[in-house]
Amino acid sequence: MNRILVSRTRALGGTAAAAVGAALLAVPGAAAAQTADCAALGADPIAADIAAALETAQACDVEVRISEYASAYRTLYGTPEGLLHLVDTAEAVQDEEGLGHLDPTLQPADDVLRQTASPWPFALSLSGGQTLVETSGGRLGWDGAVPVPAYAGATAEYDGLAAGLDLSVTAGESSAELRFTVADAAAWESLATGLSLTSEGYATADEAGLYLSTGRDYDLIEMSTPFAVRDATGAVRKAVLEMDGGGGITVRLPEGDVGAEAFPLTVSTDWVYYRSAVNVWAAYSSASPDLGFHRGHAGLGLAYFEAAGETGDALAGPYCDGLAAAECTAAEAASYWTFFSPEPRWTVDSYDGYGLRFPVVSASFRVDAAEGAACVAPELRHAEYGGWSDAGWSGLPDDAPAASGACDGGAAVYDVSGTVAGEWSDNGWHAPLTLAMTGGDATARFDGGSARLDVYFDVESRKVAPRCTGTAASPEFRGTSDVPYGNYTASFWRPDLLGTEVSWTATVTDARTGTVLLATEPAAVGNGVQRGTVLTGLDDGAYKVAYRFESGDGGFEQTSECHYRIDTAKPDVIEFAAIPGTNYIGETATVEVTVADEGFPDGVNALSLTFDSEDSDPATTVRLEDGTTAVFDVDFDTTRTWVRAEVVDRAGNRSGSDSTFLGGTYSRNDYDGDGFQDLFAVRETDGNLVFYKGNGDGTVRAGASRGAGWGGMDIVMAGDLTGDGRDDLLARDNSTGTLYVYPGNGAGGLNARQSVGGGWNTMGSFTSAGDFNEDGLVDLVAVSKGNGRLYLYPGEGEGDGGFGSRTVMGTGFLDNDTVTTFGDFNGDGHDDLLTRETYGQYYHLYGGDGSGGLLDLYPNGYADTGLPGDAEERIGQFTGAGDFNGDGVTDLLLVDEPTGELRLRSFATESPRHTVADSVVGTGWNAMRLPSAETDWTYDYSGDNRSDITAKGPGPEYDWPYVYHGNGAGGFLGGAGWVTDGNLDGFDLVETAGDLNGDGRSDYLVRKASTGALYVYPDWWREEDRIKLGTGWNAMSAIVSGQDYNADGRIDIIASEKSSGNLWLYPGKGGGAFGARVLIGTGWGGMSLVTAVGDLDHDGQDDLISRRNSDGCLYFYAGRGTGKLANGVKIGCGWDVMNAVASVGDFNGDGHVDWVARHSNGSLYLYAGNGKGSYSSSKVIGTGWGGMDLIV
Repeated sequence: MNRILVSRTRALGGTAAAAVGAALLAVPGAAAAQTADCAALGADPIAADIAAALETAQACDVEVRISEYASAYRTLYGTPEGLLHLVDTAEAVQDEEGLGHLDPTLQPADDVLRQTASPWPFALSLSGGQTLVETSGGRLGWDGAVPVPAYAGATAEYDGLAAGLDLSVTAGESSAELRFTVADAAAWESLATGLSLTSEGYATADEAGLYLSTGRDYDLIEMSTPFAVRDATGAVRKAVLEMDGGGGITVRLPEGDVGAEAFPLTVSTDWVYYRSAVNVWAAYSSASPDLGFHRGHAGLGLAYFEAAGETGDALAGPYCDGLAAAECTAAEAASYWTFFSPEPRWTVDSYDGYGLRFPVVSASFRVDAAEGAACVAPELRHAEYGGWSDAGWSGLPDDAPAASGACDGGAAVYDVSGTVAGEWSDNGWHAPLTLAMTGGDATARFDGGSARLDVYFDVESRKVAPRCTGTAASPEFRGTSDVPYGNYTASFWRPDLLGTEVSWTATVTDARTGTVLLATEPAAVGNGVQRGTVLTGLDDGAYKVAYRFESGDGGFEQTSECHYRIDTAKPDVIEFAAIPGTNYIGETATVEVTVADEGFPDGVNALSLTFDSEDSDPATTVRLEDGTTAVFDVDFDTTRTWVRAEVVDRAGNRSGSDSTFLGGTYSRNDYDGDGFQDLFAVRETDGNLVFYKGNGDGTVRAGASRGAGWGGMDIVMAGDLTGDGRDDLLARDNSTGTLYVYPGNGAGGLNARQSVGGGWNTMGSFTSAGDFNEDGLVDLVAVSKGNGRLYLYPGEGEGDGGFGSRTVMGTGFLDNDTVTTFGDFNGDGHDDLLTRETYGQYYHLYGGDGSGGLLDLYPNGYADTGLPGDAEERIGQFTGAGDFNGDGVTDLLLVDEPTGELRLRSFATESPRHTVADSVVGTGWNAMRLPSAETDWTYDYSGDNRSDITAKGPGPEYDWPYVYHGNGAGGFLGGAGWVTDGNLDGFDLVETAGDLNGDGRSDYLVRKASTGALYVYPDWWREEDRIKLGTGWNAMSAIVSGQDYNADGRIDIIASEKSSGNLWLYPGKGGGAFGARVLIGTGWGGMSLVTAVGDLDHDGQDDLISRRNSDGCLYFYAGRGTGKLANGVKIGCGWDVMNAVASVGDFNGDGHVDWVARHSNGSLYLYAGNGKGSYSSSKVIGTGWGGMDLIV
């Protein structure tokens, strides 16, 4: 056979395939040297890299090998034409860089036999031990002592591996054939169980043979061909391998035991390195359908087809197989060759940055006819895979036509340019290329190892691109009135070697009208970054620059577009707006920022809005594309939080920084700074102010006194009025009408008070701790006693707790005895107000509107809201508690009149806010006063929170009670009194009693003259609703009620006994019941006109006045809160002209309790209390009262 060595002569890139094929068959000739350096190149010029190879090839007109791509199976050359020439050979016939021509001859080294020169080592046992063969991937062991071999050339013989068992190993350049000769069944048994396989990586054995993989990703693979068994008859079968967990291998035949007639037999396999640098080929026969013949061999001593009586080691088509029979049998043959590409892209660092491409120019496959055989060129096919010996005839892959060939000089030659270009032209991974001859009408007989693939790759570097980012959908914005053109980047790799010539043109167009504004002449593209120029004087609008790049030879053409939007208008920040609602210090609120830009939004432009607030780091930036507002979170740390915003459009136009201050208010009831709502209350018994530390779960700790002297003060928890970050307390001194702010000290205590102003006794109920105008400051809300208007006093934020000029929030609130701030109950972001209507005890929720006004949210009542619905609940005091249990919803604290329990009413987090829980916080709270200023309605029988007077006319014909409605200013509304439904015939005593039966309305004490029975009558005077307290009360000369003398939160009765002159206290128990009487005074037989006047001296305890008959003087008896009275203090004389005295509460609206007295001349006098235990003045408020039997 005449194998042709690799051609290193000049190749004609771009010529026809036949010419290329002819050139490949030419005998190398010496190129004429152009320089002295060229003459020194030698017969096999080589260069370090692609650039040096192409430089030398062009200078010396010779192909130059690239050292890093020079191997025994595959070599890449640079050509004088600037091409890359790949020579792929089926066998290792080329020089390996660093090793030269490979030599598999075995040489002893380090107690093993190795190939003389090969990068794919096989180490064979030389001095015994238990290792037969060791490779890069693993080792094949033997269960016994390995004999010392005899070796010659590339073969080592291991005789007597076991009794009747010999081994022959023949090394190749990248593989080794192992052939066992088995004499008998005992030898077979030794082989069947004597092998083992181990590896540092992965190893296994099965019917396909041995398999090993190592390397970082187990990508370094070694495999063996299936173990082929040829028995004494010549038949060839495939053995099955099984490997246990310890690496032990069992060899067996699929059909079971081997009969004696089969011996002697041979077992052979090829151990093969599979690498991308090792091309492979294999032959297949239908006569042995389970086996493939690696490089034509089957362990038979000869090539398979030669052993079967044929010529050549690679056949295609029909043939007669005589391997296992005296006469040959018809069979089919096929041969497959698999070649690998070096992937030329890796020949240049950063190849993609230069736009390097390596398209296939031409490709040729050839294989020599077998020595002594005529050349036949069957159809060449492109198979999915092949050339591997782990598959047999029955497992061959699908294939497709690749090329038709022709015989030339004893070789079949094929133009496979199209097939190779389809597989290897991309810059991505080049898959192995398998070419196959699968048959034909004539038998083709080849020297399979002579196969060779020549591929010529062009080297193109034409990467050029405009320096712009704008597209039609997302143009590049410019804040100047110009558009750039001619600015591009060209990255050409070695244009001196490749002869790169490219020109460019640019056309500038108004994108809206299509008008061409500029068209340039062609200009040469320069390598590197080109700055270009600009077209100036353009209006705001959309523009397109279209580029065309092309080479002079027509081989390269590229078009690109750059889109620009000129925008010179600056955007603006229009408004900062806090989301409606109160902003609390320490919480996070939201701020809406509104911006504007000419023509925005337009689907193209975008605004970058940067927002930051005081102490924020970093600032927050949002991108606006289809709206002009954005919402940001702001942490409120002070009452005035600075915020700033700046907006930039895509053209870089900036609005400039715009800023403002947003108001915040501190948490309303956290007096010790622990984040939980606390509670202040006044203890009625001693006038102490008591602090209850909240636990955050709806409970409080034991109360701690914060000082005495608070009995005459109305208090409300006000939030931070002074702006120091601590919650404060508002208190009204009822003796003077002065309103004070007590600054919190942050530790549950209070600092020295500051006066807010006087005259506040003219106001009834009041509340604070709400920011109703949402300026970030705490406001005050109060009801005027005079006109019933609800006033808003806005917080000033001056640090002194003062308030600004009042505005009217609503009218008609005179009939409400309590108002309290209720947080944001309905969840609309505004503070709300809860009030209670005195007459009927109905509750109303008013929603704040954020600007100092109110909306009646539930004008029809609250049966479905969980708030107290009517008098059935018998709620005494109540106050908004803030979020007392930490569930995010405001809560209500209320005192249950019958039980004295302080209850926390919590609500659902969703709307409607039905009650979630009604828990008991504490007991004994009838003796405590909550922080809500409640209007006294003891003497109000009309429900307008003004004191009234009830009187009975003389004689049986006038036995009806008349109610004279007070006007709140010391007089009456209208003339005549209002006649009730009651009948007082037979009754000799009527007294104002306050709410004795717990229905939320004022009652009367009435005594039956004939029996001395004492009754509680409701204000509607129905006998069926009266409560009988007992009989024998006609033993009393005076009976008074309506006040709480033992400070337990329940109304008591005081009575003077006729017979003894003892003064008795009957302590109230609620619901019209009373406890056992207590003696509180003696010597009262000489007293008359005993009157339960209320808290006359504003010390928080209810008092008594009475006339001493001996001197006609009036005396003041101060209550002590224990049921006892202080010694009497004379407050006036000449009272012997008076024949009736009645308590009327604050009849003139000045904040002090008053009383009325009837003169003997029938005039009715009003005595205005001075808040100091006496009166300031008196005046006649009616005449003709002498005819009234009873006045209360």
